[in-house]
Amino acid sequence: MTAAPPALAEAAEAASRRETDAEERLADLVARRYPDANERIRTLVAWAGFPPRHTTTTGGTPWYELVPERMLLTEPTESIFNALTSTTLTSSQLDGAAELFTTLEWAASQRADIPDSLRSVLITHVRATGTDPMKFRMRHGYGAE
Repeated sequence: MTAAPPALAEAAEAASRRETDAEERLADLVARRYPDANERIRTLVAWAGFPPRHTTTTGGTPWYELVPERMLLTEPTESIFNALTSTTLTSSQLDGAAELFTTLEWAASQRADIPDSLRSVLITHVRATGTDPMKFRMRHGYGAE
C-alpha cells in the first residue's frame, strides 16, 4: 500500500486492513479523484507495477497489493488500450501493464489481444529490466512465440 498515490493512501490503508466496504470506498475515491479514464488507468497501472519488483517474506503478493489490478479489471478493454498506447509509459506503468496482462483474470475474461505496438514495448521492457518471474509470465502470456 506504500505505492498508492498519496491522495489514496488513507483509503488504501483501510482496504489493506480489510475494513468493511473499504475496497469499494477506495474504488469510489479513485473514480472521483481521477475522472479522466486515461489518467485513472495510468495511475492504477503505475500502482500495480509495484508488487512485481518487491518480494515478500512469504514469496507471494499479498491480496491487498492486487487492489489496483482488481480496479483495472473493471475498466473497459478499449479504455485500457487507449490509455496505454496514447503516450509514453513510465517504467512503473510498464511493469503494471505487464502484470495486468498476465493475470488469470485477464486471460479468463477473454479480452481482446494486446495491440502489437504495446505488446512489443512490454516485451522489450521486461526482457531488459524484468525480474525472473516477470520474464516467465511474459514468455507464457503475451510474449509467447
